[in-house]
Amino acid sequence: MARRVELLEAAALDADDRLLVSAFQGIVNRAAKESSTAALLFIDYGTYDDPSSRRTNSVMMTEEDWLTRFRPFLERNDLDNLDWHRGRHGLEVEKLAGIDEAVARHRDLLSGFVVTDPALPDSINAALVLAGLEGLLVVAPGRESWARELGFERRHDLRGRFRNRVGLYLWAFRELRPRCAEASATCYEPAWGHPESVDLIVKERLFAFGLSSFERGSLRDLGKSLLLFLAAGSWGLRNCVFSLRLDGPLRALALRLLSIGAAETRLFQKVLRSLTRGGGGPYPTLYGWHVDRDDELSFMLLVSACGVRLAPTFMASNFSFHSCLPAKTKLSQAHVDASTVKLERDKVYLTFTLSDGDQC
Repeated sequence: MARRVELLEAAALDADDRLLVSAFQGIVNRAAKESSTAALLFIDYGTYDDPSSRRTNSVMMTEEDWLTRFRPFLERNDLDNLDWHRGRHGLEVEKLAGIDEAVARHRDLLSGFVVTDPALPDSINAALVLAGLEGLLVVAPGRESWARELGFERRHDLRGRFRNRVGLYLWAFRELRPRCAEASATCYEPAWGHPESVDLIVKERLFAFGLSSFERGSLRDLGKSLLLFLAAGSWGLRNCVFSLRLDGPLRALALRLLSIGAAETRLFQKVLRSLTRGGGGPYPTLYGWHVDRDDELSFMLLVSACGVRLAPTFMASNFSFHSCLPAKTKLSQAHVDASTVKLERDKVYLTFTLSDGDQC
């Protein structure tokens, strides 16, 4: 029997409704993961036509290049993925009329809705966590009457409850974090308006936050310099530091310096330290990307220094869908038995390393 897939188009939706359907997708696909007869939900976001997301390529890619060369190639990005899965898994795809039909088909999975606070965009992260934990629709105030007309009750109203993002995340860390997945979390920036990856937050019950990893000034700059040294400083000096096992104390000092007078960074570290690997489970993992107030280097230095691996998910869609389809072949790698390898001093050994591109 072919696996059923419901296709929902989101290209014409505004940011609030894209967030709504993305979070809802996580709820639907979590239930579908547990039942082979339940339909999966796939969302087509159309072309990722946001100039701000291409700003790091502003020198290499002109608007003319984007519009004439790259945009036509990528405009079916989501649908091309779905077509590949259809051929691979023999999926039976049905296109839905819109949000109302999607919600109507799966209303039994929902226990109500949570309202976000437009005055505090970071409330979206708290709403996503609540949606994953309690099976809730994530609605902006303008959608509240619509949700009530469908028969849903308001379970949480985040409007006016928090003065700033630190207060919000302190509350969320205390009240919601213990109920979330133990080994993983997500750093998500609501201000960027790209909700494509939030279905994973909801499906996996991840703790979601948007905190800064570095604030300039004072001794914090010294803390960042220490982390830079440990990552890419003078080879001879670093070799000495690591040989004497001083890298741990230096890393701890750097993290402490980064936290001085920086409430967001201090809480960021607290979240990362809460990720555990109990019982031989998955390695502590942070999904997402840095917030708008950060730079890539500071963010990655902090995540690495806290012993957490990063899985970037910015602008990537339908994670909850892809993770529900079984692999056709077993992923395995044949490793050489180290005991059988003998290095000869009169030979030169050449190694090749392939990184992910601009990282090493």
